[in-house]
Amino acid sequence: MTDAGKKNRQVGLRALLNKAGVQGYLTSDDLMEVFPNASPDTERLSTLLTFLRRRGIDIIELSTAIKGEAR
Repeated sequence: MTDAGKKNRQVGLRALLNKAGVQGYLTSDDLMEVFPNASPDTERLSTLLTFLRRRGIDIIELSTAIKGEAR
């Protein structure tokens, strides 16, 4: 991975961590917005999910988030 690629990944991770801090969770759409190419790469996606879950961040489906807000 190039230095620019590493920097972009770090910026993306910080953005996700900040968003999780604000809303208390992340949706799968949040992940794909920041890392759109992670979906077809199951190893990369698995690494990302593990990183976030180890930091106590829940990853939920968007439909679940909407249902939770409607209560």
